[in-house]
Amino acid sequence: MPQDPRVKPPLEIMSQKLQSPAYRLLSAILQLLSVGIAIIAVYVPNPTTRSQLQSWYVIAIVILTVVATTVFNVAWIAQVVWRKLSDSAQKRIDEVQKAVTDHVDTKTADLESKLKGYAEKLQDEMEKRLPPPRDQTTEWENAYKFSAKRYGLGYDEMLIFVSIDKDGGATCLRHITVKAYTTLEKLDQSLLIPEKDPEGKPRVIDIDDLKVEKGRTGREVSLGAIHQLDGQLIVEIVFTPTVYKDQIVDFRLTEPLPARLFAIDMTHEEIEKRETRLDYVGWHIDRPTSSLQITVRFPVGHRPSGYGHEVRYARIFKGIEKIRRQPDEENRLAGRLKLTKLDDGAYELVLPVDYPMVGLIYMIGWKPFEKNAPPTV
Repeated sequence: MPQDPRVKPPLEIMSQKLQSPAYRLLSAILQLLSVGIAIIAVYVPNPTTRSQLQSWYVIAIVILTVVATTVFNVAWIAQVVWRKLSDSAQKRIDEVQKAVTDHVDTKTADLESKLKGYAEKLQDEMEKRLPPPRDQTTEWENAYKFSAKRYGLGYDEMLIFVSIDKDGGATCLRHITVKAYTTLEKLDQSLLIPEKDPEGKPRVIDIDDLKVEKGRTGREVSLGAIHQLDGQLIVEIVFTPTVYKDQIVDFRLTEPLPARLFAIDMTHEEIEKRETRLDYVGWHIDRPTSSLQITVRFPVGHRPSGYGHEVRYARIFKGIEKIRRQPDEENRLAGRLKLTKLDDGAYELVLPVDYPMVGLIYMIGWKPFEKNAPPTV
């Protein structure tokens, strides 16, 4: 049967008792008494006196032994009792300490849970009271709708597609989706060619090849009045029936651009005579517009180089400086201009612009194609 390690065996207890200070004191007393009896036996010649002294010494030894043993046992019992009481007290202290710790832990956990709940409620209240986070796209969309409502109409989408021919001429197709905020019977459109012909005269657009077509909405459209002056063409788009508030209509307008407007395989001397060293297509935003996309397609075998985008302020009249750039808007569009190769080998430059600003011109520019210049890959 296994023994409790806390219970000491009797021999170990007896050894501890014999090594205790009380037993060592008792042993010293007995040794002194034994020495005293020996001295009496040697130095007291009278047998009667010697016998009496020895008797008294024996009695004294017995008394001292009993007293010392009693004192020792009392001290040992007191020590044992003290240890028992100390162990019991320590155990009680440990129990109280554990109970206090458990109580404190429980209260702390409850307090932390309550504080967490209060913090979550406070955060919810703060989120309810604080304004919602700013969404730049939502702000621009609201600004567009506000401007369109004030103006009376807005371009939900404007797709500009310019396909350049090998002779430097081009076809410009615009597909515009209009949201009406008032009654619309007509809508004017304009096209400006700032580059003059080789003789220095304003370019003339062949109005016989102008064409307007209905779009996805199916509303009939036709050409109204047409005006052309100093390289600018202005046409009226007539809607049948009339477009009313909150209605949407779309149309496609195709305009031919004269030959040699763009530098395609021109000589170095011819390019030097042009007003601008770079070719470009730009679009002036004159009405509230939600989405603009400019696409330029080049003839097969002509890959543009040195291309990029610009944003300029539109001039009010010719006396103002021609080029005034808007760097903030240019930076906003950084990385959006993409060059794509089509299946037939032709290249396209595409610039998408969300929420373009009224009064600005958005442009795609590229290096003119010079005759006998090394081909670009």
